[in-house]
Amino acid sequence: MLTKIAEGGINLSKLQSVPIPEHEWKYSFHADMEFDSIDQYNKVMQKIEPITESLTVLGVYKKGKTIN
Repeated sequence: MLTKIAEGGINLSKLQSVPIPEHEWKYSFHADMEFDSIDQYNKVMQKIEPITESLTVLGVYKKGKTIN
């Protein structure tokens, strides 16, 4: 999955694993991804969805810029 995200040109800014209490040795992963266009995001999501057991999108936000 990480390879497909990288091949799509998306920056994985955070990856966190969380144990699933009712399933020994199973983990849920939460990922923050930065992308340039919604089309880029959609293409990557289409590639990774079939290889996941379940996939939930908690939010999609426009990439912001910092002010110096």
